Amino acid sequence: MTASQKKIVPPPKRQRGGRAGEHVYSEQIANQICEQLTAGLSLRAICRAPGMPTEGAVRLWTHEDSERGREFATRYARARSIGYERMVEELLEIADDTSFKETPELASAMVQQQRLAAEMRRWLLSKVFPKLYGDKVEITGDPDAPIVTRIELVPVQPRQLEAKTIEHEGNDTSDE
Repeated sequence: MTASQKKIVPPPKRQRGGRAGEHVYSEQIANQICEQLTAGLSLRAICRAPGMPTEGAVRLWTHEDSERGREFATRYARARSIGYERMVEELLEIADDTSFKETPELASAMVQQQRLAAEMRRWLLSKVFPKLYGDKVEITGDPDAPIVTRIELVPVQPRQLEAKTIEHEGNDTSDE
């Protein structure tokens, strides 16, 4: 078969999880979700697996106003935090990866991809944990001439408004 005769086969369709209405909260699924979040998977990737609820359903579980909802929200947040810690370790692995040296013709593209992956993770971590991974902002001034903020109340004479008079033409209710 020549290249022009090859049949183009579309990629297999992604299997999605169930619908939000199909999945009622279950402890077993909640445990699986939290374990996979801890392993560093995104909620989107977890919910693509067959038999898993949609992202919307899981997010609704975290906002349920019940004991079960609050308990799941706490576990979910803890699992997310651990997953983000794993992301920090991934940053180190990406930075230490020198596999691009094995294929010099692709080295530039591989380095660019690694840079993009590292920058995206750094950006996300700076937003999720700004105190730990955010940019440090220092505001300093000249110690000899400190910045002074002063609010002064000044008396002002009130303005006189012109009185407008509205004239009415009697109580004439007849139509003309």
